[in-house]
Amino acid sequence: MNHLTKSGVNVFSKIKSFLHLPKNNPLSLASLHSTYYYSTSNNNSDDHLFNKVTNLNDALNVFDKMTLKTPLPSVEKFNKLLSVVNNMKHFSTSVEIFKRMCSLGVPVDYDTMNIVVEEGKFVEAERLFEKVTDKGVCEGNVTMYNTVIKGFCELGGKNNPLSLASLHSTYYYSTSNNNSDDHLFNKVTNLNDALNVFDKMTLKTPLPSVEKFNKLLSVVNNMKHFSTSVEIFKRMCSLGVPVDYDTMNIVVKSCCEMCCMNEGGFVVLGCCIKRGVVPDVFTFGRMLNGLVREGKFVEAERLFEKVIDKGVCEANVSMYNTVIKALCKLGGKENVTKAVGLIRLMDERGCKPNHVGYSTIVDGLCKEELIDEALEIFMEMVNKQGISPNVVTYNSLIDGFCKSGRWDEASKMLKEMMNEGVSPDLQTFNILVNEYCKKDKVEKAEEVLCIMQERGISPNTVTFNSLLDCYCKRGDLTNAKRILDSMGKSGCQPSNATCNVLLQGYLKNKQYDDAEMLLKEMDGSCYSIDVSTLTLLSDLVAAGCLDTTMLKLIGKLAPKEEMDSPCVSAQTVVCERN
Repeated sequence: MNHLTKSGVNVFSKIKSFLHLPKNNPLSLASLHSTYYYSTSNNNSDDHLFNKVTNLNDALNVFDKMTLKTPLPSVEKFNKLLSVVNNMKHFSTSVEIFKRMCSLGVPVDYDTMNIVVEEGKFVEAERLFEKVTDKGVCEGNVTMYNTVIKGFCELGGKNNPLSLASLHSTYYYSTSNNNSDDHLFNKVTNLNDALNVFDKMTLKTPLPSVEKFNKLLSVVNNMKHFSTSVEIFKRMCSLGVPVDYDTMNIVVKSCCEMCCMNEGGFVVLGCCIKRGVVPDVFTFGRMLNGLVREGKFVEAERLFEKVIDKGVCEANVSMYNTVIKALCKLGGKENVTKAVGLIRLMDERGCKPNHVGYSTIVDGLCKEELIDEALEIFMEMVNKQGISPNVVTYNSLIDGFCKSGRWDEASKMLKEMMNEGVSPDLQTFNILVNEYCKKDKVEKAEEVLCIMQERGISPNTVTFNSLLDCYCKRGDLTNAKRILDSMGKSGCQPSNATCNVLLQGYLKNKQYDDAEMLLKEMDGSCYSIDVSTLTLLSDLVAAGCLDTTMLKLIGKLAPKEEMDSPCVSAQTVVCERN
């Protein structure tokens, strides 16, 4: 993992306010990108220098060039130069280069130590190893221990303070200690177990590796204790546990699940960037999803624009789809038009759009009653991109055509859908039934009901409620009762809405006995009346159309907040309270 320079750290110490930075502010993701890009491209550019080293002067020139770079090349590059110098048998120069590396702050690793041992500098290697393990810089692995054992054997002497026995016991404790963490995770069944494991881990010297802490974070996340996961992350930072890319993404996910991206997600991102962790397309994609999930569509769009405009990372199809969804959720012609522009930008940038993005835009355009524009996008999706629409895409268009009264086109789209091998689903038929009923075309709606049943698709409460409402508004209570019977025979349980629709139908058509009977059935089945039904009942009681003895039953079925509604007459409220 490439580390950020000091300037990069300063940039992201203010990551929490990143969304609110103006585009021309120097504290932007652009500075991170340029630093990160320079670092990685710079590192790659060193390779050709080593190929040209044929003598000691060449090697020293390469070293001077490396030390002048900002940021400094990685320790791997310096190790490569040390090996080149070693191969030329210039061991003393290699040691001097090592000293300069330390003075420049280049982090050394076990490869550096191996090179020192190869030079015969066994005491220096021993000291380096002691510092690394005693200070808890990292946990020694088998290669590091074997290297120092080799050096110790070459050095000889029974009275050496770093004896083979102590080295063996240290290695045994270290490796068994690490392995012992695994069985702890297997026993974690609840949050208390997880917190106990964390406490045990924090008491160890040296602290377990970041991978172990990440494993614990994942366990806590899987138990849905997302706030605890964030708290563990804070403790890790305070204890000095080095965080990595996996830590960042696990805790950012926790913040997404908690719906606290601004208060948590960006803070976590900032903490990780300060510690040299570079976010990528996956991290930003998760943050965008978190913002959209919270309904913060404007913030999601703003973050995406900055990521794209500043070239922080190349957005993938998932990121584009997330922002397209945000724009369509915002609604309005301007935002949906932006979504159209975004899907075309994807294509220009070489990121192939998929059916998710196109279907979202088709639906957004239909909701804005821009049916012709939706059809144009649909044709682009099929003919230009070669993407096969799915049932969701077709449903959006059929719904749009129906709402616009373009019945012939809706019927044509349904036939095209079936010809293309896409089977209509429950949602498709409910769209048709609902729209036919709204336009008082209940006979057509009944035909659709027959077709869906013939195709083996069972109607649901939404289907029956649309038909019931239409018949009640027509005053055709005979057919309304038939629909209710069909509902029961199909095994579909009437909903609260079903009862209120039928009750209003009875009341508006002066079928008061049926209304009273239904109210009693509702009382016995834990249904309730909504505010519009309560208002109608209240008016009828006040007008003397209903017996006041029904008020007690009405009061039982109406939630208190609805009884307190200003729409309910004062007389009904007073009578019910008495």
